[in-house]
Amino acid sequence: MGVASDRDIWRKAGALITRFGRHAPVYAMHSIGLCIERSDCAGAAEWRRVWRAIEALLETAAPPHKLH
Repeated sequence: MGVASDRDIWRKAGALITRFGRHAPVYAMHSIGLCIERSDCAGAAEWRRVWRAIEALLETAAPPHKLH
C-alpha cells in the first residue's frame, strides 16, 4: 500500500461527510482506533489525515440558514 495523495485524502473526506454528515469525524476517529489496535501505523496515519481534512471541511462549511 502506498501513501495516499492529498487529492485522495480530500476526496475521501468529502465522501465521508456526504455519507455521515457531522458524524464523519467520529467515523474517522473510530477507523484510527481500529488501525492502532491492528498495529497498522500507516493506516492510522492515513486516517488521521482524513480526519484533519474532514475537520477543515466542516469548519469552513456555511452554517444552515434560519427560515423565519
